[in-house]
Amino acid sequence: MYDYRQRQAQAEANRLSRQLTVLNRVLRHDIRNDANVIHGRAEVLADGGIDIHEQAKTIQRQAAGLAQLGEYARQVEKLLLEDDTSTERVDISKLAESVCERVQTDNPRAEIERSLDGSQFVEAHPLVESAVSNVVENAVGHCDKPTPQVTVRVVEDPGDEYVELSVADNGPGIPEREIAILERGYETELDHMSGLGLWLVNWILTASDGGVSFEENDPQGSIVFLRFKRSSSGNSPDGEPSLS
Repeated sequence: MYDYRQRQAQAEANRLSRQLTVLNRVLRHDIRNDANVIHGRAEVLADGGIDIHEQAKTIQRQAAGLAQLGEYARQVEKLLLEDDTSTERVDISKLAESVCERVQTDNPRAEIERSLDGSQFVEAHPLVESAVSNVVENAVGHCDKPTPQVTVRVVEDPGDEYVELSVADNGPGIPEREIAILERGYETELDHMSGLGLWLVNWILTASDGGVSFEENDPQGSIVFLRFKRSSSGNSPDGEPSLS
């Protein structure tokens, strides 16, 4: 029993070390890059350079990126350092619908199709909304088409203990290199991902006793699958086991 607990403690320490290494690398790399861009564009403006509107928009964009990075870092800190790793019962269909409505309002040019009929209760980490938001927002924000097209649906197999939320887009797709790094579970100085978004999604799903996977969309784009454990209380809204 002592050896087992020692192995468990060592595995947990290794996991935290890898995750904190990712957080440290991303913060150092992305903050430095964004700050350099802002500084360079501000110097151009101070010297009376041309394209003032474009320079200002670049500064705004990089500053927004820094703000988003700070929010991701706050959520990662909460995820990694809090002792409470319990999950909670969540209606993933209702949560996804709320996320889609907000993203649609913020991005009127996007077409977000939903197939989220009926309640689907799952067990998920309290930060689950951040994971769903991240995937849907990236599907819209990273699209290189005039009209981003995103399809969000819940896939339920009555005979399975899991429920999947899929997010498909018509964008450029997620680079295979980044998927490989995510599946490997750690980065190196020469082989790393851009940003914290996918790491945060992966860690939240892992803490939910679920997982994240990827497929290519046809004819173009990506499909992200968020896999959650079905709530043992069933799907009745009052929390009582559902009757068959």
